Amino acid sequence: NIVNSTEETVMRNLLRTFLIFILLILFNHSIYPFQREEIDKLKKEVINYIEKKKDLIISMGDSIWEYAETGLKEYKSVRFL
Repeated sequence: NIVNSTEETVMRNLLRTFLIFILLILFNHSIYPFQREEIDKLKKEVINYIEKKKDLIISMGDSIWEYAETGLKEYKSVRFL
C-alpha cells in the first residue's frame, strides 16, 4: 500500500532525526569548542524538522495512547509504527 509505505518512510525519518537529536544532547558536553557551532547548527535543524512534523508526532502519540496496550503486549502500536 502506497500510503502505508509513505507513512512508514516518514516515521523512519522522524525516528532517525529524533535519535540524532537525543544523541546530540547527550554528547554535547564532551564536544570540543570548535565543533560546538556545527553541533548547534545540527540541533537547530533537528528542532525545525520536529516543529514541522509536530502535528504528525502528536497524532501518532494520541493514536498509540488510544490503544492502551500494557505489559509489553503492544501489538497494535508496533503495527502502527
